[in-house]
Amino acid sequence: MLFELSVEERTVFGRTASKKLRRNGMVPGIIYGVGGNNVPVLINHVELAKNMRHQSFYASLITLVMNGKKQTALLKDYQLHPFKSEIYHIDFQRVNEDKALVISVPIEFINAETCGGVKIDGGIVNYVMTSLEIQCLPKYLPNKLVVDLQELRASRSILVSDVSLPENVLATCLTKGEDLPIATIVASGADETNTATTAAAAEPSASSKSSAKK
Repeated sequence: MLFELSVEERTVFGRTASKKLRRNGMVPGIIYGVGGNNVPVLINHVELAKNMRHQSFYASLITLVMNGKKQTALLKDYQLHPFKSEIYHIDFQRVNEDKALVISVPIEFINAETCGGVKIDGGIVNYVMTSLEIQCLPKYLPNKLVVDLQELRASRSILVSDVSLPENVLATCLTKGEDLPIATIVASGADETNTATTAAAAEPSASSKSSAKK
């Protein structure tokens, strides 16, 4: 899927100006990278939110149009309002068409409910990864990776090396000699004590969120 966004250069700054811009339906952002200047921009909130509803938006090349000129970028970061359904700030990084990207691409799992580990072994699928870091030139960038779980059984895992990657795309963990699990089957009848212990160990500690950009 191709994504194109109209942006305009931001000319007013400060807390009061930022509040007014957001009230008027604009999202502050910045474009940076590839030897160019950092350019503060504004994007229409409705248009941006519509695009961000697509999972592929987060790992796709995005055409940014400003003053009639186009540039290619990737979404690098964004902040949401702490308690409203609003995009607060967004960062785009320019792309060099001749330089390899390192980026995490979402994984789409298929046949999870019908795989042998569920239908025959009575287990449940444990999704170890939901995205995979890859390396490739921008023109080869896939916006998602499809992983077929049909052959997954309780006795084995789906590893990164099992994924059929597009041509000219590398999994960065494999280049480092690490073949990591993507999905496994776990028993559905684990006893309550082990489940409670695992849940307690996995519970993250409270941490403060970084303040939203202005």
